[in-house]
Amino acid sequence: MDQRPIMVYHLIDHDGTCVYVGTTKCPKRRDIEHRESSKMYERMVVVAGSLSKRDAHNAELAMIHDRKPKYNIAGVVRSRLYQVRERMGLV
Repeated sequence: MDQRPIMVYHLIDHDGTCVYVGTTKCPKRRDIEHRESSKMYERMVVVAGSLSKRDAHNAELAMIHDRKPKYNIAGVVRSRLYQVRERMGLV
């Protein structure tokens, strides 16, 4: 099993706006994957690192909920999930 810590990252567009929030164990590889599939952003910024899977997931959900990034299609569903988890005291 891969035990590397997980990092949360933002993709930032040319205007400095966060357009995507994600998690990865290898930011360099993930940046390359994003660049191969899309030109939607200017740079990747790691905003939280060395997290457990659970902590990274919770941080990602919170950031999607707060920032409402343009390209997190699942963010709409995740935001609702986050709200439910928040009401249950799980976040």
